[in-house]
Amino acid sequence: MEENKHQTPRSAEGRLQSKNTQHPKLVSLIVPCYNEERSLPCFYEETCKVIDAISRYDFELFFVNDGSKDKTLSV
Repeated sequence: MEENKHQTPRSAEGRLQSKNTQHPKLVSLIVPCYNEERSLPCFYEETCKVIDAISRYDFELFFVNDGSKDKTLSV
């Protein structure tokens, strides 16, 4: 996967941080992946753009590889 040029602030735990510093709520997104080697980089970038537009929450993304036969795991 190419180096991520999207500069989303992250906490020490790796969470995507909101711009709301008072009491941001954490939203966890679980993304099942099966043979998504080609689409995963674009999906990630588009997801980060949406997350950046939602400033009242912190986000964490979990990508779950579901036995892919391609290189999804290495992406």
